[in-house]
Amino acid sequence: MFEIHDVYDVRTIIAKVTGLVRVVDTIDLRKVILIQIDMNHFKLPFSVDYGDWIDCINSGQAAKVTDPFIKLTSVPPKLPKKAAERLIMIQSVAGIISKNPSCIHQRASLNAQINDISEALGLNKKTIQLWVSAWLQAGRNPVVIVRKFIERATGNIKNKSSSGNKRGAKSSGQTIDSNVPAYEVAATIEKAYRSYVLIGKMNWKDAYHEMLLTLYKVPQEAISEQNSGIYIDPSVSTKYRTPTWPQFRYRCRILKKASKEIEIEIPQGLRGRATDNVPGPGFYEIDATHFQIQLVSRLTKRLLVGRPTVYLIVETYDSLITGYAVSLESPSWAVAALALHNCFSDKSQVFKRLGLPFTQEDWPSEHLPTLLRADRAELVSNMGQKFPTSGIRVEVTPSMTPIAKGTVESKNSAIKHHKSSRYDLPGLFSKKRERRSKEGLK
Repeated sequence: MFEIHDVYDVRTIIAKVTGLVRVVDTIDLRKVILIQIDMNHFKLPFSVDYGDWIDCINSGQAAKVTDPFIKLTSVPPKLPKKAAERLIMIQSVAGIISKNPSCIHQRASLNAQINDISEALGLNKKTIQLWVSAWLQAGRNPVVIVRKFIERATGNIKNKSSSGNKRGAKSSGQTIDSNVPAYEVAATIEKAYRSYVLIGKMNWKDAYHEMLLTLYKVPQEAISEQNSGIYIDPSVSTKYRTPTWPQFRYRCRILKKASKEIEIEIPQGLRGRATDNVPGPGFYEIDATHFQIQLVSRLTKRLLVGRPTVYLIVETYDSLITGYAVSLESPSWAVAALALHNCFSDKSQVFKRLGLPFTQEDWPSEHLPTLLRADRAELVSNMGQKFPTSGIRVEVTPSMTPIAKGTVESKNSAIKHHKSSRYDLPGLFSKKRERRSKEGLK
């Protein structure tokens, strides 16, 4: 027959109330809790007998109508700081009432609940009563309290004049007076602002002058060049129905402010970690870089040998270096293959060759990857294209996107920007070399 939150137009007096009412709740088929919808008078809910309410609906004395708040969003756009704080407080009040829904059934218990909320939040009782009444009238939508800020942000401000003469006080300067109302010129000014100011990069006065000549077809001789484009004869403004310079400037301020707010509200990408979408081990990244070391000949420092290339294979899950290769060759598939071989080899042979006192347990990495992520270099070469036949899934990142494999890039950064406390090798030089600093020719 009816549902909670339905809106009815009551044509007979029910509990001294007529007009629009909303069904708030029911009490065991005995009572129906209603609230009058009147945003000018914020009253609390009242109850009627369930049978009387059914009789009103069946007899047509209460007809179901469209919800007047149906277009009110439940997720407001960006609000001013104070309005956003007010919305948070309203939501807290609504949450307290929702946890104790039986308090709506009796006005005395609802008043007691409002008193408790008022003392807890340090607000006036009438303010809380207004919030609760508006919240129930809008179908338990707390955004109704900040509705005027939403209308102001979207430009849907009510009571805009769409007919009649120009409002406001008359101008004292007769040469700039105009009887053209704002609703007649608003669309043309917006068009001129976008065409001449945003696209044409004109200043406001030049854009105003161009609008008069182009959009309103005003003769050039009717415009005063000595007075910043303001008319000499007010009759010309009445004839062509043009805006005055103050009207144009006012609208430009509004459009400029709106464009700035749109630029500020451009959504930004969410930041995260490389491990957010990694379910576990086995996801590797490979990349090459150069050591900041310049190798020279033993005979003379002027004979340069080159800079060594290092390939690193890093596991995304825990940032473990699983394999490496160092060579004097340029980055190529041959050197990358050496790094892959080291990736699934026993690392004890490396320690033995370098004379380091470590064992395989100190570097427990001798596994093939499930996925290998690389840039558009080695794995798209003629030799590298055969690598996926091994059963290892390969991901090739787009060009110029180091963030796609940020784990291995962070390891490369640690190599490039060394710290003297970490290692200090002959021929080492800084990547960002300053004037008179060493260039690795030791």
